[in-house]
Amino acid sequence: MISKSCLFPLASCLLGLALIFPLSVFSQTPVATPSAPEDMRWGGYRVHQSFEAGYRVSNVTGSETMFDTLVNEHQGPRLFEQTLSLQSVDHLGLFDDFFVNSSGWGGEPNNFLRLRANKSRWYDFRASFRRDQNFFGYDLLANPLNPSSSVPAVQVETSPHQFETRRRMSDFDLTLLPQHRLSFRLGYSHNNMTGPSWTSIHQGTDALLAQPWNTTLNAYRFGVDLKPFARTVLSYDQFLNYAKNDNSAQLNSTPFALAGGIPVDLGLPFNTGANQPCAAPLLSDGTANPACNGYFSYQSLSATRTTLPTEQLSLRSQYFQRVELTGSVRYNSGDLKLPAYSEVFDGLITRNRTRNSVEAATVRNKRVDAGADFGTVVHLTPHLRLVETFRFNSFRLPTAFNYTIGALFGTTLLSTPNVFSPATCPPPFTAATCPQHNSSSGADITIGQTANFLKQDTKTNTLELQYDFSRQFTGHIGYRYQRRSIFHSDNDAQLLMFEPSLPNRGVCAGIQLDPNGVCTTTATTSGQDTFEIHGNSWLAGMSVRPNHDLRINFDTEQFYADHSFTRLTFTRESKYRLGGSFAPRHWAVISASLNTVNDLNDDPAVNYRGHNYNGGFNLSLNPRERFGVDLAYNYNSYLQNSIICFNDTPPTGVILPVVANAGDCSANDAGNPLLTDGTYQSTTHYGMSSVMFKPSKRVTTRLGYGITSVGGSTPQFNILQPQGPLAYNFQQPLAGLDINLARDFVWHAGWNYDQYGEKDVVGPTLPRYFHANHVTLSLKYAF
Repeated sequence: MISKSCLFPLASCLLGLALIFPLSVFSQTPVATPSAPEDMRWGGYRVHQSFEAGYRVSNVTGSETMFDTLVNEHQGPRLFEQTLSLQSVDHLGLFDDFFVNSSGWGGEPNNFLRLRANKSRWYDFRASFRRDQNFFGYDLLANPLNPSSSVPAVQVETSPHQFETRRRMSDFDLTLLPQHRLSFRLGYSHNNMTGPSWTSIHQGTDALLAQPWNTTLNAYRFGVDLKPFARTVLSYDQFLNYAKNDNSAQLNSTPFALAGGIPVDLGLPFNTGANQPCAAPLLSDGTANPACNGYFSYQSLSATRTTLPTEQLSLRSQYFQRVELTGSVRYNSGDLKLPAYSEVFDGLITRNRTRNSVEAATVRNKRVDAGADFGTVVHLTPHLRLVETFRFNSFRLPTAFNYTIGALFGTTLLSTPNVFSPATCPPPFTAATCPQHNSSSGADITIGQTANFLKQDTKTNTLELQYDFSRQFTGHIGYRYQRRSIFHSDNDAQLLMFEPSLPNRGVCAGIQLDPNGVCTTTATTSGQDTFEIHGNSWLAGMSVRPNHDLRINFDTEQFYADHSFTRLTFTRESKYRLGGSFAPRHWAVISASLNTVNDLNDDPAVNYRGHNYNGGFNLSLNPRERFGVDLAYNYNSYLQNSIICFNDTPPTGVILPVVANAGDCSANDAGNPLLTDGTYQSTTHYGMSSVMFKPSKRVTTRLGYGITSVGGSTPQFNILQPQGPLAYNFQQPLAGLDINLARDFVWHAGWNYDQYGEKDVVGPTLPRYFHANHVTLSLKYAF
């Protein structure tokens, strides 16, 4: 009987079995005493086992938040690695091959367990469990960068969008009768992500929200493979994906207080020179200014449910001697439902005098997706091939959004918000008798319905001619055509209800009031866009291998399009890829690669330029069994640039070059009258070196060093904005020592060092520099 304690969690039991099973194996009398460690046998199986456990000591100096963001390896006991392999000698057992391995148990940020078992011609089973601890706390992300000149000066020390989640992923796949004419495939995956996270929302000011994270995905798979003819496989697959999102958000804290001790949050930005959250957030007695933007409470609740069933039929065939065929067609119809969304706000938004608001909504979104892929390879001659690939994809996204918003208005945080009744504002309706209702305040009740529709069809056809000039030299040329059609429509209808009908609320001027003195009106908006893009690409490439030790590959693609869909979409693109390897000696191998991408959009209103260059090499030298050297270097350069219009008024006495040198964009966008190049540029250098030396047969030493150095630039719209991730060095030296204590036992000692430092000023945040020493001691048993 199976113990109930071994039913859940499955991953823990599998790990326990993997560790206990070898002990039970060798507690019995083996069939034959092995003469070599690689030939240990038990009960008709050849057995291999390894197990490494130990302890890590870590010491962190500097920002522990940044250390957890980039490294997140702390001290404690660890199971670093475990494997068990059983291979059948006589093929008479329940399985022919059994393999399980795991790593990272005991506190590592990432750990996993994988299992494989198969029986020839009967089944193939694979399972895995992974757990990732995701921590991100880069304090510049969404930081308001409050100046020290603000009164009061409030520093936001951590990122308002920090998160600390754990993701657990399980996958199970079973193939029945894998080598038969008819075989079956079953699969299941479970993905759950939970943990605390934070976000912010803009309602007058930006408030910090606590956002407990909880998402789950369950995926089911079923497939059938039929081999009706020689070298031909026909497959049918059914995928069923069910996702749910139960995230919520609420006000994180209320660190200030109004007169009388009423708690309130004045938000994250404190820049009184720019009236954030207002010119004087605190009064002389230290209490919060009730005329400021602020929050008493905020909460949003949602429960999104998504289903995505997919069907796919595919074919692979080499039945005809000179023709290879591949193809697939698929169809899915997804359905996203938000049956009940609610958002409740209590505070003050000074721009429209909102004191309270409640929003309730329901959302229904469908996604209909159809696609097909077809490929043909025709061997015209033994050396000449014609290859054609056609891809088609079409999706539709109809969305329906129904909402109701109720708002109450006031003049300060302490004022009683109006009630939806004319009695709250007695005649005559003037700004003096009813100041909460003016031309800037919105509707008291808004009932609306939005219908959106997005459709996109993409067709791509690629034709290539491949020729083998010799065994050492092959080449190909080709042409690709793409047609992309996009249609989008928006329709929104609103019923607006105002109380009372003040003359200075212009929307109600001249409208007959209902018996309760309420002004009711409607507002509708609609629009649609149709867009079509045609693209053409020329393809060419070659492969050269003059001898066994040298290989060179080259490919290029030149793309042209007649339109672009977004400002950061290119109309011309050039790609070049060059790679090769050379082994002048059996103990020396060098490989190198160079990839370049250049993008261009000549539209005068966009003037987009971009590139992505990547190149590097690897060198491995092992002239002696006891000595080896590895070197690697990689270079990456990224550029993105386009014209942007913006609006920025620096504080008095502050000169920003991006503002001082800006052009005029008022004719195109009166609200953003300044013109500049929105350039983002980043250059990354990565280098690595390692040396292995064995002073004796039992002792192995290792030394290594790795560094990532990043430099870049982007326009500075805030004088307090540091370059941050655009300019830093991340250094990682290491050392290791392995000693073979006895047969099957290896003692390991390792040292790792991590150092992160930015090349620019810190800014109005906590320092992000850190360095950490890690010492790892472990014992490995393997046979």
